Amino acid sequence: MNGTVLKRKDFLYVSEKYAFITSVIRDVLHSNGFHEIFPSSVHKCTSSVCDGLKFSDGKNFYVINPDITSCLINSITESTAKIFYIAEKLDSYMNSSWQIGFEIISPQESSNITDTLKTAITIMEKLGKTRFFIDLGSLKIWEDLCMGVKEFQKEIFEAVKSQNFSSILEMSIPEKTKKSLLKTIELRTQNPPLPSIQEIMTEINDERLWFDASFINQKEYYTDIFFNLFSTDPTLMLGVGGTYKTKISWGCGMSFSLENLFRLIGGDIL
Repeated sequence: MNGTVLKRKDFLYVSEKYAFITSVIRDVLHSNGFHEIFPSSVHKCTSSVCDGLKFSDGKNFYVINPDITSCLINSITESTAKIFYIAEKLDSYMNSSWQIGFEIISPQESSNITDTLKTAITIMEKLGKTRFFIDLGSLKIWEDLCMGVKEFQKEIFEAVKSQNFSSILEMSIPEKTKKSLLKTIELRTQNPPLPSIQEIMTEINDERLWFDASFINQKEYYTDIFFNLFSTDPTLMLGVGGTYKTKISWGCGMSFSLENLFRLIGGDIL
């Protein structure tokens, strides 16, 4: 082969890489007081359960390998917990992806966020990767902007989610509101206008942390703040997370894509 070393791409090779990645992340989480849980792969289909492959046994509807956080929200009864999991996710087309996620539950919502972000940064550094960014977004900033045009809020949110900003120009809303919306879309800064996010960024004090108002995360259970972790290639999304409300407490979680972490480390998924 003229001295060329070929990369193995078979199932065992990929599994070995996944095992290395998860072992590093497990060590970080164990050392920070997290314990592992083993969620079921099959859940009853309810309005609160996101993603997954839906099926019926003729009597009831179920979901296979859904979004784990959406399943945990209504089942966690503790006011304080630090947990993590490794799980396979399916979409409605049976596309499979593996993720490792962690959740922090406590009555202190702001500390949950800072602890989650600090843990994510430590994980990346332990994996030997220091060149990455974390963008924070907020539902509140968009809710405030839509205060005078609440009947258009759903459309505006969908436009931002899909990055279809031109549709905002076509909406029957005041020109002043349109200008405010479009100005906010361009806002990516390390000095955010929201005190709650500024406080978080000041406490973490990391130049890789940014506020980006141009995205709204897709998870309906997020209450306000959410974030994306990506490599220097913005198309390679490594992790997503955000804040949510449990039955009796507050939670903040994040999940890493094992496929994308594998690509970042130098693998090549078939």
